[in-house]
Amino acid sequence: MRTERLLLRHWQPDNRADVVAALALYSNQQVLRWLGAEPQLGASEETAKEWLEGWAAMDDGIRGLWAIVEQNIDGSEKGSPIGSAILANLPTSDGTPSQATQIAWHLHPEVWGRGYATEAMVAVINRARVAGITEIHALVFPENLASLRLCDRLGMKRLGTTSEWDNVEAIDHLLVL
Repeated sequence: MRTERLLLRHWQPDNRADVVAALALYSNQQVLRWLGAEPQLGASEETAKEWLEGWAAMDDGIRGLWAIVEQNIDGSEKGSPIGSAILANLPTSDGTPSQATQIAWHLHPEVWGRGYATEAMVAVINRARVAGITEIHALVFPENLASLRLCDRLGMKRLGTTSEWDNVEAIDHLLVL
């Protein structure tokens, strides 16, 4: 997927720059504080490569977890990935299968405030719309003011705090496509 400034592409486990970028992103305390999963501090490049291999398995032709890369005017990549864009099934907290779909974004703090999350999520939402997905959720911790504002910019309706999804207590947002 391409936007005006970004390329969203698969993470590449055999590309050391991708492995190093993923390790830097998912070892950063400022990023980890907003993720519901247990942080894996001190992870190695080998562990990060395994993450990327697992992320590739999430791709079902519609949903996936993509690297966000800045692009040059000619469309070529401008450096290493700066974050992740996600369109995935939303797991329930009790393990019951769910048909719900979520979007999520994880960007390195060095690029926060540049509008990249909004730009990437608009592309992901458009992908979902074209694929026939009719509703998208986003889970945001109440203290994550920047992500709450992003959900507002995307036109998502705040449903309130819930612990129904993904074993976290977060504010559930819904966008009807």
